[in-house]
Amino acid sequence: MPPFSRPAAKGITEGPPNDLTLVRAVIEGDNLRAVALHALQHQLGTIDVRLVPEARPGEEEAIARERIGLRQVHVIGRHGSFGVLLSKTIEQATLEAWALWLAEWIDLDEAHRNLRRLAWADELTGAGNRRALLELLPSTLAKALQDRRPVSLMYLDIDNFKQYNERFGHATGDEVLRESVEVLRSCIRAGDHVFRMGGDEFVILFCDPNPPRNGGGGVPEDVEVIAERCRKAVRELQLPLLASSGSSAITMSAGFALYPWEASDGEHLLWLADQRALRAKLDGKDTIVFGSPSSSDGGANGAPPKDSH
Repeated sequence: MPPFSRPAAKGITEGPPNDLTLVRAVIEGDNLRAVALHALQHQLGTIDVRLVPEARPGEEEAIARERIGLRQVHVIGRHGSFGVLLSKTIEQATLEAWALWLAEWIDLDEAHRNLRRLAWADELTGAGNRRALLELLPSTLAKALQDRRPVSLMYLDIDNFKQYNERFGHATGDEVLRESVEVLRSCIRAGDHVFRMGGDEFVILFCDPNPPRNGGGGVPEDVEVIAERCRKAVRELQLPLLASSGSSAITMSAGFALYPWEASDGEHLLWLADQRALRAKLDGKDTIVFGSPSSSDGGANGAPPKDSH
């Protein structure tokens, strides 16, 4: 079989017949490598081609023995190797041509993922930004409703944050925000998310795996424990400049709200948690206000004003 012309030389659209699937995988953040490999197998008419990771240091000899009798081509992108294409039956020149094609798709996917991260991430802290939360929240709530499980949201801000900027400068204020996000992330679970809403205001979205309970149950206990762990971790945060100046501990005030028992949609959930965070401030700060459907602050039957969030 003669070697393929490098698809990229004539444009990526001349790759496999289902390139639209690849474009969709890039845009929607799916597993591009798996989708591209399937498309490649379809184009070649065989499943005898696979993409494997590069051998790790110290494993080269063992891997080489395992690959005896196999043709292999490194898939090299702009910033390094994406792995190795292996096949027992595909011609070497054919593998090389499609390795170039695959590298361009993976490069494109990684570039798009990086742009997506930049668009959805807060530049200072690395937390998700408001746009990311508003994008994620509706689908998270819909999935939770379908699975019959709750979602908890905590709205918080750093107490007396203005004084850090005024007394120590904006660089120290920025450090307070960055370190606060780090400790919050260290306290939550893998499926939970931290977002910076602006200034010193943050949201933690707890995608609870717990089964539903009756409306009087309030916040699931394990999530409440995690929330308190977040509060204590922020309080225990040690920054050298603040410690040397004898400043008081960094603290946070927060409000908690629970979907679907206390709020009917994402807007209501955010508003309710924010209202409780304000109450936490009035209650003396360094605290979290939890609620239940019987709360008098808008839970369950209350509604946010039209201009909220």
